[in-house]
Amino acid sequence: MPKSWSVVVLPKLLEELQLKGYSPKTRKSYIGHVRRFALFFGDEPERVVVEHVRQYLLELISKHNHSHVYVNQAASALKFLMANVLKDKVAECIDIPRCKKE
Repeated sequence: MPKSWSVVVLPKLLEELQLKGYSPKTRKSYIGHVRRFALFFGDEPERVVVEHVRQYLLELISKHNHSHVYVNQAASALKFLMANVLKDKVAECIDIPRCKKE
């Protein structure tokens, strides 16, 4: 994972989750999803666009066969990241799809 993710983004993500009152379990889950996305993406956080998130979610569904609940949680974590940490990406995050309930 590029250093900027672990040094800048993840601490800021944790801070925002705490300020908004998310539970410890949700914070842990969201941080895990963002870490896995950072490993998948492998580039600087400033370069993230909604298409990268869509590709990642598609990979979770098609290649890793994760449940819709897992994929939706990943989508929520990445929407939170884009809207609250990568604030210049707010308008884009509305285009992140969610899976239909199983």
